[in-house]
Amino acid sequence: MVTAVEVARSHGISDKRLRGVLRLEWPWPRRKHDYWTFPAGSEQAVKMDSIARRLANP
Repeated sequence: MVTAVEVARSHGISDKRLRGVLRLEWPWPRRKHDYWTFPAGSEQAVKMDSIARRLANP
């Protein structure tokens, strides 16, 4: 499983910033208690990583 905190740390950005951007740009419907945790290699994990990469390299 991959979390937003792990992805943010691996790219050297704040997890709060990543979660804020994810809230705005997320293309999939969200569950009520969603902790931004997805199976490694899933489409959602890849999308989260690409957004973090973009934030890390403006």
